[in-house]
Amino acid sequence: MTDVIGMSFSARESAVTVWLGIVVVFSLIHPSVRPSLAAVLRSLLDPKLLTAFLLFAGYTSACVLLLRGRGIWDSGDLKDTILWFVFSGVVFCFDSLSKAGEPGYFRDALVDQLRALVLFEWLINFHSFSFGVEFLLFPVLAALAMMQVIAARDEKTRVVGSFVGVLLGLIALGLATHSLRRAFAEFSPYAAGDAFKSFVVPLILTASLLPVAWATGLWGIYENLAIRMGHRRGNNRGKREARRIMWFSRLSPLRIREFTSRYSWELTEAKDEADLSALFAKARRGEPGEVELG
Repeated sequence: MTDVIGMSFSARESAVTVWLGIVVVFSLIHPSVRPSLAAVLRSLLDPKLLTAFLLFAGYTSACVLLLRGRGIWDSGDLKDTILWFVFSGVVFCFDSLSKAGEPGYFRDALVDQLRALVLFEWLINFHSFSFGVEFLLFPVLAALAMMQVIAARDEKTRVVGSFVGVLLGLIALGLATHSLRRAFAEFSPYAAGDAFKSFVVPLILTASLLPVAWATGLWGIYENLAIRMGHRRGNNRGKREARRIMWFSRLSPLRIREFTSRYSWELTEAKDEADLSALFAKARRGEPGEVELG
């Protein structure tokens, strides 16, 4: 274990951190990569994205303080909380911008969180090899993963991708077996309690983030709907009609998606507030939408 500002890092986490540092340094010194990196940074510093990120951070901090007051969170959970926020929490919220209206999205997101935490936190991350082994293992696994993704894109190389996938599965099985053997050999109630807590805390934080993800998804839907409705009517009217549609759909991302998909043609042709009200009445009666002819 390596201690940095009160946070303990395993050999695997230290090796990954070193490799990420190498990639960042390479990106900064390589002339052909610097422009792309600068473009990514400019995108991340967009006022809307930055505001959303700060709101997420503030909300998460409030949740952490609440959990700390209940005795669920302590300073030993700081590293796991930061990693969860950067690689899971933020991704979850921004992902909801485009997927909140999909059926079962939030349920599936929670299931995916559980799978990832159980697989990586419990079986893999808690027991690692020495730093030297982890340092050599990480680029090999990363290269194999990239080979699988690239090979799967082309029908001619798909067999290679399947082979690499099997190889990665065998390596993952070996790592999981190693982790389980170490877990049983070094079992202690205290360590087991810490292990359990290390993935329960991120799960609680993910569940607490659901209202924020829902609001983020609604915001994304509103932005897209306002642009769509304002394309022929003007921005102010487009925003007003977008709000009416959202209230009519009871602020449900799924209902908004169903309504706008079913009555897409009618929404395009609606000329005024009366047409939109008539469309709402049609939706309440359960009548199907019209199909554009020609």
